This record gives sequence, C-alpha cells and structure tokens, in this order.
Amino acid sequence: MEEVSTSLSIDEMKQIEGEIMEKAHKLFDAKDADGFARLLNDSKPQFAKLTNTRTAKIVRLCIEYLIQIPGVNEEREQTVNEWIEWSKDEKRAFLRLRIELCLAQLYYQMEEFQKMRTLLMKLLKEVKRLDDKRLLVEIHILESQCFIRLRDLPRARASVTSARMEANVVYIPPLMQARLDYMSGMLYSQEKDFKTAYSYFYESFEAYDGLNNKEQAISALKMLVLSKVMQNKPEDVTTLFTGKLTLKYNTPEIIAIRAISSSLDHRNLDEFQAALNTYPKELKEDYGVASHLEQLSDTLFEQHLSRIIEPYSVVEIAYVAQLINMKVEVVEAKLAQMILDKKLSATLNQDTQCLTLTEEPAKSNLFSTSTELMEGMRKILDSLAQKASLIK
Repeated sequence: MEEVSTSLSIDEMKQIEGEIMEKAHKLFDAKDADGFARLLNDSKPQFAKLTNTRTAKIVRLCIEYLIQIPGVNEEREQTVNEWIEWSKDEKRAFLRLRIELCLAQLYYQMEEFQKMRTLLMKLLKEVKRLDDKRLLVEIHILESQCFIRLRDLPRARASVTSARMEANVVYIPPLMQARLDYMSGMLYSQEKDFKTAYSYFYESFEAYDGLNNKEQAISALKMLVLSKVMQNKPEDVTTLFTGKLTLKYNTPEIIAIRAISSSLDHRNLDEFQAALNTYPKELKEDYGVASHLEQLSDTLFEQHLSRIIEPYSVVEIAYVAQLINMKVEVVEAKLAQMILDKKLSATLNQDTQCLTLTEEPAKSNLFSTSTELMEGMRKILDSLAQKASLIK
C-alpha cells in the first residue's frame, strides 16, 4: 500500500499530481525544455506534501518528457543533473538511478558515447548489487546501443545476450521486449546477418504496431525493409506493402526506404542518388540506414554497370562512363574488380579501352556424378566382400 501523508488525503494528492502532469503534457507539446525546469522547481513545495512514490513518478515522467524534446542539449543536461543531485540530497536512491538512466539516453542523443558508456558502467555495478532485473535489462539495452555506435560489436552482442538472460527470469513489459528485439535486429544487421535481423525487426514492428506506438513502429519497419534490400530481395518489399500497411505507414521515412528498394529493383544508381538527395534526413541521418549506404551504393554501382553492358558483346569503357556520368578510371577500376570477383565474365583490353564480354562456360556435372558413381560401387564391393567372408 502507498504511504499516505498526514496532511493530505489520497484524492487531494491525486489532484496535485494531475495538475502537475497536465502542465507537463502542455510543455511537452510545446517542446519547452526551460518550462520543464521551471515546473519541477516550482513543484518542490508540493512534493513535500506527496508520498515518495508519487513524487518519484512525477519527477521521472517529467525527466523522460524532457529528454524527448529535440535540441537544447545543454539546458536538458543541466536540468537532469540538478535533479540527480536533488535525488541524492533527498536520499531517493531508486529515483536517482532512473534519472541517471535518462541522462544516459540524453548522452546517446547528443552522441556523447564515451560519457554514456562511463555512466552505464557505474549504473550497472549499482543495479547488480540491488538485483533489479528489469532495470538491468534497460541498462543492457542502452549499453548495446552505445557499443553499436562505438563499433564494438563483440561487446554489443554481450550486452544483448545479458539483456535476454535477465528478461528470461523477470516479466518485462511488451514495450521493453519490443526495444530488445529491435536492438537484436540492429546487432545482426551490423554483423551483416540480414536474414536473422529481419526476423527480429519483424517481431519488434508487430509489437510496436500492436501497442499503437507509431513512431517506433516506423523505425522498426524501415529497418525491416532495409534488411530485405540488403538481401537483394526488393520484390519482397513490394509484396510487404499491400493493403492497410501502405495506408497506415505512408510516411516520409517509409517512402524514402521504399525509394531505395525501388532503385535496387530497377538496378539504377541514378534513382539511388536521387533518393539520397530527396530524403537526406530519413536516410543519411539515421545511423541504422546510413551505416549500410556505402555497401548499397557499391552493390547498385555493379548492378547498374551490368544492366548497361548486358546488350553488348564489345563496348567502349568511355561510352559506359559517359552513360553513368562517371570518370573513365572509376568505371574501369570497378569493371576490373567485378571481373576478378567473378561477378562479370569479360576481359578488359587496355589497348582499345574496350570491354569484351564472354560467355560463361557451361557447368558440367560430370565430375560430381562420376564421384558419386564410384562411391556407390565402393560400397557395393565392400558389402560383397563382407558376405564372401561369411561364406568361408
């Protein structure tokens, strides 16, 4: 049961809480970071009248709203640190841990990954002593985010594994499970295992969609589509967006990633570059997508070249370079690489500066068939020898 103040009834405390949270919602809608700092400071006399549980809830929610307001990083960081100190002075250990977790999320937004890592390591030691499993899961999820951005994938994998182990022994809300699935997908996508990443992003998307959390659902859907694109399966993306899904998630983020998928389907590098120029915020500023753009660009460059030279048996390299508006040296180097990687059956003539396409030799199954036949005969002869030994 909640501890009741001697001066106020439960209904009166609920009224105070409601008034403060109503102001907080208005400040969040107005994106007023300074307003949150004033609201929390002005509410200190009211906190003295409320129980610890209600006070902790109000402060935590206000801080969570505050860190979601974009920009004004210095003001947000200062406010969060002030309330960490307030929690220490008031000896509110669990509230302090929650606010410090919010500070770690703020550091992630500010891309202060070393600060974030240091803070999370300190939090991890404290929370392990308290044995708060749910808070441990949250810390490990944030830790995996941090390590992925630091390109430390072994530690990111260790964090995701730890989060899953803790989640197996305690109930975690669906929203937290969705976050864990999303980070698992991010990890596998960074490790280039896009098939496994797709399954995790799909689980995450379904959870967010079921919880009507559209913002996070869009992020999961975008990464889900990217996983199909990176597997070179743009046709699956077309199948995915049928009916309700197309109408519900027809946002700039999804339109952008579908434009990338379309460029891959058409094997058109110009379409890819046009998508990047049209949707820089949705593609280049999203780390999950941006970290794969170079590989996608390279793949599309190869496919674009393949599409152009397909009709020819002999073609001038300068002509190909002119068609895709690139330097001859760049195109020649890429064609040479494709030939060496056996992605293209052709030869480059340095004297004529031409590319000569050759037919790939038909693959013969004679060797494998002969090997199987001889292995079968060996087994028959061994069987006959065993039977002959029994007759003796």
